[in-house]
Amino acid sequence: MQAEGFPITLWRYAPLEYYQGAISTHAMRLAFAKYRFDWCFLLDADEFLTSPRRAYENVLGALPPNTLAGLKWRTFVPVSNGYFRFSNPLFRMFKPRATEVREMIKVVVPRSLADSVILSEGNHNVCTPGVGGKVLDAPPLDHAPIRSPEQLLAKVMINSRKKELKTKRERLEGFHLFQMAESIRRSGFRINDAQMTALARTYCQFPGEAVADIDFDARPLGLRTDRIRYRDMCQVNLLERLDGFIGNLVEAIKERRADHFTNLSPEEALAEAAKGFIPVRAAARNSPVRVD
Repeated sequence: MQAEGFPITLWRYAPLEYYQGAISTHAMRLAFAKYRFDWCFLLDADEFLTSPRRAYENVLGALPPNTLAGLKWRTFVPVSNGYFRFSNPLFRMFKPRATEVREMIKVVVPRSLADSVILSEGNHNVCTPGVGGKVLDAPPLDHAPIRSPEQLLAKVMINSRKKELKTKRERLEGFHLFQMAESIRRSGFRINDAQMTALARTYCQFPGEAVADIDFDARPLGLRTDRIRYRDMCQVNLLERLDGFIGNLVEAIKERRADHFTNLSPEEALAEAAKGFIPVRAAARNSPVRVD
């Protein structure tokens, strides 16, 4: 895409502990330092600005100086399976929730505040006290978090484990991932159309809250002329994703424990090994011993 002329800069973040607020804040400041623009939209890959550019410029330009903006999510739900059966799946198979039971926003930061605010986890707000902000009634931020069974499995199962690795996690951080992970485990890791739609209808909601209807009469997401241009890059290979996650986890463990066993005496190493044996089930007396 860079070769095609798109102004894309890519950074890679290596550590497994994903402190999104701090990472996004640093990336935002790098972007403001390198490029000349007035506002920074902190978007995930499943979030889309689908209104005309002028609509955003008008509402942002009307805000007082040094004011954050908040765009409201409009979450879209898959109403059929087979994402890659279509050349324009977002347009063909997604409709929005009729209401957002739990209203979520994504923050938009003006250049004047870039060096003074720190984003919260999920880029839904800032951690910096005393900063004024306004949630915009329109235009919305279109959001399609669940698109295919493979994408859902990779998103939920891997990202929920990454959340568990964090040494300092906010009380409700990642609650939606943990809820969906338990639902997927109960289904035996098999996701059908009904479950995918149900999870999208209640995405980022607490158990017991109202379930939003689907607005089948609403406009689609995107345009009829939209096309998937990089199909191979969009398709999720679950084993490849899992292997990559495990590989990164192994490297992190090796790095943190590189000197630990090296500096142990044989007796100390034996004691460390003994700590790793966890009783699972006692074998019958005189049966062969197996160590996995």
